[in-house]
Amino acid sequence: MKGSFAILGLTIMFISIFPGTASAQMDDTIRIGVLANNGKAEALADWQPTAGYLSESVPGYDFVIVPLGFNEIGPAVENKEVDLLLVNSAIYVAVEFDYGVFRLATIQRSAGTAQTSLFGGVLFTYQDPSEPGAAAQIDDLQGSRIAAVDTDSLGGWLSVDRELRRLDISVNRFFESVSYIGTHAGVVDEVVSGRADAGVVRTGTLEKLAANGTIDISRVNVLNLSGMHFDFPSLISTRTYAEWPIAALPGFPSELGKTIVSSLLAIQSDGTEAIAGGYYGWTVPQRYGEVRQCLRELKRPPYDTSMSISLKTVIQEYWYLEVLILLLL
Repeated sequence: MKGSFAILGLTIMFISIFPGTASAQMDDTIRIGVLANNGKAEALADWQPTAGYLSESVPGYDFVIVPLGFNEIGPAVENKEVDLLLVNSAIYVAVEFDYGVFRLATIQRSAGTAQTSLFGGVLFTYQDPSEPGAAAQIDDLQGSRIAAVDTDSLGGWLSVDRELRRLDISVNRFFESVSYIGTHAGVVDEVVSGRADAGVVRTGTLEKLAANGTIDISRVNVLNLSGMHFDFPSLISTRTYAEWPIAALPGFPSELGKTIVSSLLAIQSDGTEAIAGGYYGWTVPQRYGEVRQCLRELKRPPYDTSMSISLKTVIQEYWYLEVLILLLL
């Protein structure tokens, strides 16, 4: 009898975690909603080769990219305008909670000669560090004009905001202003042009712009806000978070999901799709507990209101303990 209850419990739990169904039917076109954090044209250029690769490797389906702005993702999921999502980790956590999307795989980025499935935020200035007035620590930026990407950008704002709050810095009182530019490249342009004194972007952005000649990396000054000594392959100011996941909406066919994951895991770093997308490859879904903790501390969605912990939340965050308990019954 105990064994029967354990099997039943495991079945219910896995249905909750992986809501895709083997019998669900999909149209021939699979729409991948992608966060266009550097503009929609660049999102199409970066990700259409990956969509083309999936169209070739997954028989019977045509994959297309749907670029989405930060404020367009929630409505696109709610109205079922996309089938898959490739968004930053903070947005993923929010739509997972609100709509039940579930991650299939996590992207791996190249950083010099290294590969990583982690990223963070960078608070930087752009000037000769030897010049008088160059910011060496956070106190040097009091009264400054800050450029950031978006209030929902994990690398381009939230990760830095978290570190500032842990230093007891009230953003509204400490800085003269914080402007949200909408793209990482736009933030860098604001700082380089002098319209902002400092900027916040995700890791890898500054190195990418230096590689294509847009900025002089020797003039970049990065402030370490976390107090940690990182063995991290990119310039960074904050603690690290799991990279972007690709996720499916509820009801996505499980067998199709498995085929997509297998195809993504087979991508090589020298493939045209990886080069265009600026990534190394894909790996198994990572854990997003640090992202959730960041959003809790900042009281950002889905933790922006007082609410009781639901069974769904417990299952999503502590499923591995439930498996162990049920197996011991």
